[in-house]
Amino acid sequence: MCVGLGVALAAALSLVGCSTGAPSAVPTVDGGFVVPVPMRPTGPAMARPLECIARGGDRVSQMTCMLPYLENMFAQVYGPVLTQRGVAFEPPTIVYPSTSATTACGVLKRPGYCPADHTLVLPLAAVARTADEGAEFLLKDRDYWARDPAMSRYLDVPIAVLRSGGPMSAVVALAHEYGHHLEALMGSVDHVAGLAEGDQKNAAKYASALELGADCLAGWSLKVGSLGKAENSQEFGVLALLTAIGDDYGAVA
Repeated sequence: MCVGLGVALAAALSLVGCSTGAPSAVPTVDGGFVVPVPMRPTGPAMARPLECIARGGDRVSQMTCMLPYLENMFAQVYGPVLTQRGVAFEPPTIVYPSTSATTACGVLKRPGYCPADHTLVLPLAAVARTADEGAEFLLKDRDYWARDPAMSRYLDVPIAVLRSGGPMSAVVALAHEYGHHLEALMGSVDHVAGLAEGDQKNAAKYASALELGADCLAGWSLKVGSLGKAENSQEFGVLALLTAIGDDYGAVA
């Protein structure tokens, strides 16, 4: 069972794992880099990743600028969720490969989480491409936006400005995969794997439950993290990513 980047867009911004086993060594990364993750960060409020977008530059450099803030924020937000339940919090190993990363779950070329070695993989270039694909899909048919309350807010925003919000997609991608890490630490991944093994007919529904659970955690974390109010273009960047990926809701209907 692999856990991939799921989707959800609730009131505001809401947002692959494989079979569990003995932890392996630190994953090997084909290009890219590993950003150290603080164990139990403390200190003042998070610097806002929105500032990184305002600096300009290409998408990957803007996302890279966000990473220290995001890793620190998610550790602070998600850590207490576990400690309040008597579960020790350990941050995941987060890698940002240029192409792929080899984990205990195999080679991951797109955003994913491997519960076997608690590795979170986030190829920033892939996230940016996916967000761009979603943006182009949405921009193909702007005629229906006026009839859709969720989209009408973007009608007066220049297309070039809407396209500029893509880097915000990294925030949601990381939030979702970090949500899978919490599911693994709380035993949800093992529990669902056991259910799926005993009920193969409904295995896809069990997997979708994990995806939707990570979506819920992601949306909650972004609210609690108080990143600041996103501009319309940044909201559109998140929506574009979610549109390109699809929705797991129908799988559990």
